[in-house]
Amino acid sequence: MAHRGAAKPAWPGCALRDNLETLWPKARSVIHFLLSHPACSGRIGSVGSCTGGHLSLRASMNPEVLAGVCFYATDIHKGSLGQGGDDTLARMPELKGEMLMIWGRQDPHGH
Repeated sequence: MAHRGAAKPAWPGCALRDNLETLWPKARSVIHFLLSHPACSGRIGSVGSCTGGHLSLRASMNPEVLAGVCFYATDIHKGSLGQGGDDTLARMPELKGEMLMIWGRQDPHGH
């Protein structure tokens, strides 16, 4: 499929428009829902790509999340995600679970 050049993404991601702190009560609600589901073993993880990768890292800072995977996590190193920026790197000590982070050599979000 040919690239249209002028096309803009239809969904730039809610985290790019919102203050990140408004998303954490929602994340906590999802965590509690998953943990209370009858099919849940009590072990949950998080996975995301691009903006979702950054949000996966942030979600994995909740102690109930035992592991996370981030593919091409957007701008962790810049502190620029969301309205007003983010403090993800400063909050890394809160991460207690396992984390796998993957970037590609030519990924514009990783350098």
